[in-house]
Amino acid sequence: MSIQIRIASEKEYPKIRKHSYEYFIREYSHQNNLDLEEVKKKIKPPSDKRKANDHWYIINYKEKNVGYFRFWTLKGKKMAFGHDIHIYPEYRNKGFAKQAMLKGKLILLEKRFKGIKIAVFKDNYIAINLYEKLGLQMSKEDKNHIEMEMTL
Repeated sequence: MSIQIRIASEKEYPKIRKHSYEYFIREYSHQNNLDLEEVKKKIKPPSDKRKANDHWYIINYKEKNVGYFRFWTLKGKKMAFGHDIHIYPEYRNKGFAKQAMLKGKLILLEKRFKGIKIAVFKDNYIAINLYEKLGLQMSKEDKNHIEMEMTL
């Protein structure tokens, strides 16, 4: 069972951008006990236009879109910030996230990145466990989030 990853097309970008934003604000609202409308005012969606430091990838398995991931290039550094990895619910618990993380790591190595940081909600135990197994270590913590990082 092997996935393929590819850069999201211009046609796909608006759909995954919207999904990513809506999923994030729902989780943020839940984590912080805030009204969803309050969160929408506080956190604006990503730009309609892609930026050079914002990289979106589609995760495919047997020619089906099973999810996506996104990372930012941190300004002035050879570091990436893993902003989002999302496997659609019907494809979870099949190892796709782990494979996507490993393939994403190869992309970063090819681009000569020196490390990656990821922020995750504290109650996302499945993701935290996966990130730890892949070698990321906790570097920062606040009330609702854990930041993890690793050197490549």
